[in-house]
Amino acid sequence: MRKSSRTILALAATISMTAAACGSDSNDAVTTVAPVATEAPAETDAPAETDAPVATDAPAATDAPAEPAAFATDDGASSLRAALTSLLQEHVYLAGGAFETAIDAGGDLTDPETVAAVEALDENTVALADAVGSVAGPENGAAFLGLWRQHIGFFVDYTLGEATGNEEMKTQALSDLEGYQQAAGAFFEEITGGEIQADVLIGGLAAHVNTLTLAIDAMVADSPEQ
Repeated sequence: MRKSSRTILALAATISMTAAACGSDSNDAVTTVAPVATEAPAETDAPAETDAPVATDAPAATDAPAEPAAFATDDGASSLRAALTSLLQEHVYLAGGAFETAIDAGGDLTDPETVAAVEALDENTVALADAVGSVAGPENGAAFLGLWRQHIGFFVDYTLGEATGNEEMKTQALSDLEGYQQAAGAFFEEITGGEIQADVLIGGLAAHVNTLTLAIDAMVADSPEQ
């Protein structure tokens, strides 16, 4: 993968997957007006000066906007970042909906509503893998797809463990999720050539695991905090 592609993926994935705030790229360059002309009133008493309109015909200052305009767009990082951010936000809502549906169905994963919710979640998963593969290549996209589906399965295990009071199942699921974080961190560090540091991504994924497991606990307890 070319270095420019690795850099795009690193910027986009780090910003999106760690839920970093995306500040606007505001232009901080302020144009100031030189007050020289207003500080020379002596010239106003000489009407001869008003007959020289040459200064008003010099548009040179307005003919140089090309340099700022060149930075209006980039080579794809903004589009990828926006796509990943949107898909990851969608993932959170779809995952929450799928888990809540499964809980309402008593953990029956064959329940029609649960099946539909899981299918919608998997469509989002495939779209995420496609986004990664569009920059990292189809093989890496497929590898990401396997990792992401696997971590959703671990969340399902945690949910079922919480719903049935099976502490051993919950503990195993948390251990599996920790292993997933390590694997995902190593995966992105490798495919970006070190542009993403594994520890940075692991931290973002750990926050995702912590918040979602707390939400699952609240769902099972039917708590308003969910």
